[in-house]
Amino acid sequence: MPSCWHWCPSRAVSSTVDRRGRGPTLRNDLRVLLLLSLVATVAVGGVPPEFSGLTSSFATLDGARVHYWIQGEGQKAVVFVHGWGCDATVWRFQTSALPEGWRALYVDLPGHGKSDAPDEIYSMEYLARGVAASMKDAGVERAVLVGHSNGVPVVRQFYRIYPEKTQGIIAVEGSFRPLVSDPETWNQMIAPFRAENYLEAVERMIPADLSAELTRDIRSMMLATPQKVLVSSLEGVGEAEIWAEDPIAVPLLVLLAESPFWTPDYEQFVRGLAPHVDYRVVAKASHFLQLDNPDRFNEALAALLSQLSSHSADGR
Repeated sequence: MPSCWHWCPSRAVSSTVDRRGRGPTLRNDLRVLLLLSLVATVAVGGVPPEFSGLTSSFATLDGARVHYWIQGEGQKAVVFVHGWGCDATVWRFQTSALPEGWRALYVDLPGHGKSDAPDEIYSMEYLARGVAASMKDAGVERAVLVGHSNGVPVVRQFYRIYPEKTQGIIAVEGSFRPLVSDPETWNQMIAPFRAENYLEAVERMIPADLSAELTRDIRSMMLATPQKVLVSSLEGVGEAEIWAEDPIAVPLLVLLAESPFWTPDYEQFVRGLAPHVDYRVVAKASHFLQLDNPDRFNEALAALLSQLSSHSADGR
């Protein structure tokens, strides 16, 4: 399996330090080191400059706030969904790639980023409903859904619940079939994240091929995401029903970093779900290919959006 389920870049100061007691307690040396890393990050950063011109908004889901950023104007829309433990700024290099006439929403899933973290079960359905709440609040009736890593099963579930709201799907470094087939094995794999010293398990999951800056940002992100959210969303990934092999009828673009994990058998599986899928493997990219190979990612994104615009103009 890949070296991680998700990973993410730096976030705003307010979303890392103003968590109203929801973050973990610092009880060992590792946590102290990670906190120092967080302090270094927010001291020089904040909201990434690519997000400085975007509008920050809040939707409501079952009484809790779901934060999202909005960019651009127009009837056509693309919605970006981050992975496990991340926030919307993982898409910071995509803000410059939005074609004219398109709007973009960059969503902080429930429990992540600036969104509230209520005592809920963070199932893929619940997270997908958070995406839907953001779209409704922004007045977006239909959109292309872009999911990264664990955001892929989120947008897959969104499509099942709201097919009429899904114009297309872009799956970035995320799977359409379970990482392990045995529920008990999955339960054992996520057990370290339930422990008091769960940050040690997070540390072991950080890919070794990332830059120092991105590694630092990952650590700070993990400190800001409540443990209950990390655990509950992993439990949600273990639910068998989200891996049903129902067909994907909307346009599908799959972007994967070159890795032994993405086998020819997996490609054949995806093509069975969506016979007209655009399946691409990107060389010289990590799990965060939208960050370390943004030109290749943005080119593929623009091509799909242009194709969908042409179809709309033709009345198809």
